[in-house]
Amino acid sequence: MKFTDLLRKDTDKIWQMQLELPFIKEMGDGSLDLKKFKFYSKQNYLYLKEYEKVAALGIIKSDNPETTTRFFEMLDFTIKGEIELMKTYASELGITEAELKKETMAPMTRAYSDFIVRTSFSEDLAGVIAAYLPCFWCYLYVFSELKAKGISKDQPIYVKSIEVYTSDRMKTDVAWLRNKLDSIAEGKSEEERKRVAEIFLTSCRYEYEFWDSVYKMKRWADEK
Repeated sequence: MKFTDLLRKDTDKIWQMQLELPFIKEMGDGSLDLKKFKFYSKQNYLYLKEYEKVAALGIIKSDNPETTTRFFEMLDFTIKGEIELMKTYASELGITEAELKKETMAPMTRAYSDFIVRTSFSEDLAGVIAAYLPCFWCYLYVFSELKAKGISKDQPIYVKSIEVYTSDRMKTDVAWLRNKLDSIAEGKSEEERKRVAEIFLTSCRYEYEFWDSVYKMKRWADEK
């Protein structure tokens, strides 16, 4: 069994838990309150501004030209694809550019962002990928599951998001990241592999907590 297959198997509980989250289920059936999606859009915009730094660190720590190119392409997708998508959502939801720029990171957004950036600074390429991969892979998995069950057309903005994150582009990027991590892991000691697995697990846990926090619209106590 390949290393990323083991990672996926060992974190299956948290992946299945994501499917039961109200935010995810209600996106699928179209019943999610737009004010919750509005909060998500603003928080995800801030998260992605940090996530792009992880892709940049992937470029810096790349071990060959192909890896450099692939991380550059993923960085470009985050900036021109995902971040622009959040700006589009903001516009459609009546969020002004000034309001978007004024938004502050909620506690979980801050915690998740700080974890992936700090980890990517301190770890090698395997650690960067382990921190980076769960966001791509979990989105692809969760929204693919929703799509397979049949998504409601009641809210086109939710349909658009699900389509973007189940695109061939997402599938290709996830496959490449998995293959790259599998290749690197072959040269790692058991102790090093456990360290990488712990990073991957933590990012998966943060994915769950982020979805849960935006549904509950959790902010700092003094901002409520």
